[in-house]
Amino acid sequence: MRLFSFNLVPSFQFSLRTRQANIISAVKHVKKSRDQLYQEIEDPDRHQRLLEIQKQKQIEETNLYFQNHFANDQNPNNHIQVKIQPPRQSIQEYKQPLIIHKVKKPQKILIKGIRRNIHCSTTKVIPQAKMLIGQHIDRALEMCKQLQTKPGRYLYSALNMVKANARDRGHDEQLLYVHGIITGRLNRSQRIRYNAKGKGTQMIRQSSQVTVFLEEKPALEFFKDALRGKTTSILASYTRNQLVQTDANYDQVRALSGFLTAKGRQQQRLMLKRRILKQYREGKTSGRQISMKVIENQILESEAQKLVDEYQTRKVNKSKYSLQDRQTLYKRNEETNV
Repeated sequence: MRLFSFNLVPSFQFSLRTRQANIISAVKHVKKSRDQLYQEIEDPDRHQRLLEIQKQKQIEETNLYFQNHFANDQNPNNHIQVKIQPPRQSIQEYKQPLIIHKVKKPQKILIKGIRRNIHCSTTKVIPQAKMLIGQHIDRALEMCKQLQTKPGRYLYSALNMVKANARDRGHDEQLLYVHGIITGRLNRSQRIRYNAKGKGTQMIRQSSQVTVFLEEKPALEFFKDALRGKTTSILASYTRNQLVQTDANYDQVRALSGFLTAKGRQQQRLMLKRRILKQYREGKTSGRQISMKVIENQILESEAQKLVDEYQTRKVNKSKYSLQDRQTLYKRNEETNV
């Protein structure tokens, strides 16, 4: 039998420095026994097979470690055991079938208006138009006044025009919001700019147009936002002026305290959170757990509906009084003419 192998060749420790200053060192020779050498000669693939077995064992150990890890959600042993309390309602309440109706979203009421021949480029109009989207119409007009720029003046006139158009069509001004603003280019005008010494340069002016879309928000959604403490400051100032003009009493001012000032709106948000948390805890103790979002929607819908009814009655009474005033004025004019 041949006992020669490359492992018997003597090897020495040496190092070699390359141009990149890397050092290559030889591996230390491992002394093997006679039995090991016989096994390598008889079965040359044994070492590779042992390495594969060891590698497979390491993979199984790592998989087992990650399977038993506390952060693994797929392991059923890590699931939290929840104690479900049975509801206290009687079984007779669940005899009727549960019918789910798909409620369609109401279509948005949009009022459109176009303002042409704006002597500004779209690069100047677009940044100032973006700030107005989503704002109340009165708040947007106030922002255009404060801009004190040329595009701001054009946007103010466009919003005023669309607001007057909506008023003529019978829409409520207090429920109007800026839904969107579209800007577009129009004609270019070329002129000559005269300079000294008989020189001149070409001057190009870009004109544009603006299309404004106003949305009449439903009264229920408007008062829901008000109950969440999202009333705009301009509407708060209008309501304060109306209360001063009508000589409102203490009870009327107290009922609207959550809409008039910033502190009142903050208090409104805080009281709404407390009411939601209170009902959530009461339902949890009684055995019927409802999400906070559902409780919030229930509270907002019930209270917003009351405010909508009051708003509609106030609006009808105001129109009646204005009609009576017009009739009395008409009769007085007839008497004076006779």
